[in-house]
Amino acid sequence: MQEFDLVVVGAGIVGASVAWHAAQRGVRVAVVDGIGPAAGASGASDGAVSVASKREGILADVAYESLEYSKELAKKNGPLAGIFHARPSFFVATDEAEEGALDALAIKLRKLGNQVKVVADLPNQKAVALGFGSGVRRLLKLDGEGHMLGYGATQAYLRASGAAFFWRDAVIDIAEEVSSVTVQCQSGKLRARAVVCAAGLQSLNLFESLPIFPRAGQLIITDQRQPNERTLEGSITAGSYLISKQLVKNETSSPPVVIDPLETGQYLIGSTREPHGRSDFTDVSVIRNLIKQAVDIYPV
Repeated sequence: MQEFDLVVVGAGIVGASVAWHAAQRGVRVAVVDGIGPAAGASGASDGAVSVASKREGILADVAYESLEYSKELAKKNGPLAGIFHARPSFFVATDEAEEGALDALAIKLRKLGNQVKVVADLPNQKAVALGFGSGVRRLLKLDGEGHMLGYGATQAYLRASGAAFFWRDAVIDIAEEVSSVTVQCQSGKLRARAVVCAAGLQSLNLFESLPIFPRAGQLIITDQRQPNERTLEGSITAGSYLISKQLVKNETSSPPVVIDPLETGQYLIGSTREPHGRSDFTDVSVIRNLIKQAVDIYPV
């Protein structure tokens, strides 16, 4: 039986980050995953490191501190060097309700501090001149936010951790003993002083009582753009997305949509938020609405 100080179950960005941070303190770490690194939500994420998109309160506060910490980890010799990049972000309004959401966003950012700030507040004509759709009534440009591909950050943390890896090795059971924990994997047993479970929805297979509720989202990934085609500096978020994050239900005529330029030359467009964990179907009407809204906002 192999022995470690810590076994991390799950090789998404959370598990990978835990492994790296523990290793910095001299902890002997093993990371176990039934598939491999970033096989779930971490591999499908848009990668935005955003304060503006978070609901005001504890989520925005944590996002603000996380953004600052990400910038520190991206400095020379840090695990996120070459992975995390600062970039601008854009928020658009196509109706009165969304304009109100942009007003609230500007107020929230001023309260949080100077790390993320509004650097341009443009009316329709100036937004259209920048390539935005004629239906965009108002455009906010923010500086200070960032981006890192989820799978890239996961791999970077794992590489820097020096941990032992057990891929395609599902955890079957975790048994607590007097001074240690035994992790039963398909390949055999691991013993550790502690276990961190960062397996996302799969955590329910080991801890049935955890308050984890599955959520799915439909999104679109475009073909690569052609040479000399217009490029986008940062992500575009519709005001309806901000409205959808509010505690009080608000009605808006536009579906919440985010358009994110990827390093590959593609655009990620999405996403719905659906209260189930299924990823084996696509709703054509939902995809049609997302594409229509994206084209109306940014008709590249």
